[in-house]
Amino acid sequence: MSSAEDTVSDKDPPDAIEARLLALEAQTLTQQSRLRDYEKALVERIADVDDDRRRAAAQLKRAIEAASGDQDQRLRSRTRWLLLGLVVALTLAVAGLTLAVYLDQERRQLAQDLFDLRQDVDRAAADVAGDQAVEGRLVELEARLAEMRGRLAAVDGEVERALAAAAAAERIARSEERARLSGEIERLENVQDDLATRLEVAQRELATRLDVALQGAAGDAVVGAAAVAPTVAPPEPMAADESSEGRIAPPAIEPAPPAESEPVAVVAVEDAAGAPAVAVDPLTPPPTLVTETAIYALQLIGFHELERLREFALDARLADPVWRLTERYRGRPWYPLIQGLYPDYAAAQAAVAQLPPALRGLDPWIRPLPAGTAVWTVDLVGDAPVPATGPDDPDTAP
Repeated sequence: MSSAEDTVSDKDPPDAIEARLLALEAQTLTQQSRLRDYEKALVERIADVDDDRRRAAAQLKRAIEAASGDQDQRLRSRTRWLLLGLVVALTLAVAGLTLAVYLDQERRQLAQDLFDLRQDVDRAAADVAGDQAVEGRLVELEARLAEMRGRLAAVDGEVERALAAAAAAERIARSEERARLSGEIERLENVQDDLATRLEVAQRELATRLDVALQGAAGDAVVGAAAVAPTVAPPEPMAADESSEGRIAPPAIEPAPPAESEPVAVVAVEDAAGAPAVAVDPLTPPPTLVTETAIYALQLIGFHELERLREFALDARLADPVWRLTERYRGRPWYPLIQGLYPDYAAAQAAVAQLPPALRGLDPWIRPLPAGTAVWTVDLVGDAPVPATGPDDPDTAP
């Protein structure tokens, strides 16, 4: 129906005006029914979004519980190996002590025999000083005495060597177990911090998506209701002798134009001659890149120290460029290692599929980076030093 036909004019007869007003009222009721349908659909959509949020939270919780169980199992396995090593070291120590006691008893027995021989020699010399046979026996006893002295010295040397070997073996076993446990505990702490950071960022991302979905649903409902609302021109003033019982329809609602989406881009930070894109501490090196729009990053792992991050990148033979972020977690500097930056989620997923099995085993995280995020490159050239640290780095942090 055209706008000319919907317009109520004072030139039409009262019956036609009333019929048209009744038709407009019926259309208004129809639009109200449609608005109620839109409201119902909006409530259902909000419920679906809330279900998705709860489902995602449950999946995150299950993933964290599975990771914690795996780490607990690994720690129990390491503990069993540690106990086994301690038992072996204790067994070696007990064996060494037993050998030392046995050798000490032998040494004492030899000393006692030597003392007895000396007494025999003294008695023989006193009884038969001039007897040649006795002299021959004395010579024999002296030879046996010299032999026993040599055996006693050898036993003393073996005792000392056995004690030194047992002590060295015990020290080596303890140092190896301490180093292995320290490395395992540090690795577990890094994994735990990385998982906690991922959980916090995922919760913030989920809350942001929920707000965007609710705003989009409300905007769709308002735009749909405005698109179907009729445009009715207000009637002209009626004459004094005509009826004033006619009703005027409300003005039409104009839908707001949709916002244009901006393309994804990453811009380089300007040189020292220009203004920096982000605020950076004077002691911290300026970032290599600053995101202009939201992008996705492929995060492999995180470290509290830049040197350990660089060593990991070199050992894993990561190809340039390799990126990192600078954050704080639990009051300490935290440096996530970024393998690559991608304009969308699909490109990041394709990059995950191309990773080596050892890196895929780290459970890489496709992490969204909002606009204005500062990103630094990691120097992988030979033995080049790590970039200068700032207040957020562990070497200079208070």
